[in-house]
Amino acid sequence: MNLLTQIWCIVLSVCIIIYLVVNICRQKYSVKFSMPWFLSFLAVIVMSVFPGTIDEIATLLGIHESTNAIFFIAISLLIINIMSMSFSMSETKKKSIRMAQEIALLRKELSGIK
Repeated sequence: MNLLTQIWCIVLSVCIIIYLVVNICRQKYSVKFSMPWFLSFLAVIVMSVFPGTIDEIATLLGIHESTNAIFFIAISLLIINIMSMSFSMSETKKKSIRMAQEIALLRKELSGIK
């Protein structure tokens, strides 16, 4: 990875992390949903500051080109983030179904009282 690419990766990652932190402070994002993205961009910063880690990871995975390793890592991080969001959405759906059922029971109980 050349120096210009490293600098761009670091600058963009820092900007996105700042954006996440600002929106968490403004309560537009929750910490729970922002954590996977925060950790992903932190990993990008670490790999940009220490580009040798990409080569080591590529060697461990049996990948011959470091650029292929970068794509593999990026796709893996995206999959992890998407799975995390899917689990959270599933959890939220279960909670809203439960709440709708409780509201229906309370309405039935109230109509029986009148």
